[in-house]
Amino acid sequence: MASPFSPQKNGEKVSVEAVAKLLRNGSSHEMERPDIAQAAEHLLSLDLIKVEVNEYVRCVNHKDRDYQYLRDRSCRGRIRVDDDLDEDRGDFHCPECGRTVYLQRKSRLKMMQVAVTPEKVASFLEGILAKSGLQQKQIYPWVWRVDMPRGEAKLIVADYCNVDFISRDWAVNNRVCYVVVDSASCKQRFLPETWLAWSRLADIVCQPEMLSNLLSSAAATIPSSEVRVSVPVYSTTVRPIVMGASSGRDEVAEEKKPESKRTWPDPQTHTTAKCWTKKDGTFCLSTKTQGCYDGEVEFPMRNGAPTKQMQLMKVLCFTHPREMNLATLIDQIYPERNNVRKEAKALADLLKNIRTLISDIRNKKLVPSGINPEVLPARDFEVTEKTTICLRLACVHNMDVAGCDA
Repeated sequence: MASPFSPQKNGEKVSVEAVAKLLRNGSSHEMERPDIAQAAEHLLSLDLIKVEVNEYVRCVNHKDRDYQYLRDRSCRGRIRVDDDLDEDRGDFHCPECGRTVYLQRKSRLKMMQVAVTPEKVASFLEGILAKSGLQQKQIYPWVWRVDMPRGEAKLIVADYCNVDFISRDWAVNNRVCYVVVDSASCKQRFLPETWLAWSRLADIVCQPEMLSNLLSSAAATIPSSEVRVSVPVYSTTVRPIVMGASSGRDEVAEEKKPESKRTWPDPQTHTTAKCWTKKDGTFCLSTKTQGCYDGEVEFPMRNGAPTKQMQLMKVLCFTHPREMNLATLIDQIYPERNNVRKEAKALADLLKNIRTLISDIRNKKLVPSGINPEVLPARDFEVTEKTTICLRLACVHNMDVAGCDA
């Protein structure tokens, strides 16, 4: 299969920040950005990622022919394009505001969704070590022992390794160099220890020689004995609070939780939620996982009317824990389009809109708010009217009915 990107020119430097963004598993990116396209081509050549490219249009785009006729230009909705559907029908709808969108009046854009391939990450790192002439052996999953001229060092991929290998006790007794694949806010996720050697995978992709330098530094480093409590040196959310560290370090521990991807326990067992409606009509949802607050997400009204996102979340919250099939969901969220269920193409269009609606809520609402996106199950495959959906939560407390606490 031919690459969807322009070939990289010899000597052309790849943006390390673009590479870092693409190494976030499940992230989506606009292909029109030259730095993203170039970085994607480079990562694909290394087999570190796989991409799925889809065409889409924006509900509101100042370059479109329908822009001058729009009353509400604040909508940020995107509509995925499917050429198998009849574009002249005019029954594509924005999953955010619900308005009819005529694709023949819209400029098509390309969006790619990225999947990081962990096994290729391991092969990539091992390849760099081999080219550097360094003897290495994998002693545990995602942990390698590397013989350096200055002594032995351990190479660990922090995203995928067992939690035992990111404890401070283990790091103190082993000369360790950590590599982080998903590097969002990684500076806030490492303990502020000067002796810790770590790097983003993105930096190593752009400068492979960095890896041997970091391992050499780790092999010669003497860990600090200042902190003796056993805490993780790295966290998928925020850096742990360490007693006895300087006041500057304590302040960092109180920083806002980053938007990085984290490992979540099963929300159906460990996550509770509460929902309520504000006086201005905004629908709110907050969750706790294993008793710890995750975040709060809001679904505001638009021009005095509920959005499709709000309607979907309300229905799922109010019917939890019962499962609902998409036919019933269509009746409640798209009552004006009940007749489309009799037409195969129009129904396929509507079902794809629901898939996009779910994807937008997960990626643009739940994740930025610190809520586990898996509470709303993804529908990445073909769906039918009989497909069921239900929030994956232990319980949902409706605060509009009773003043409970999640």
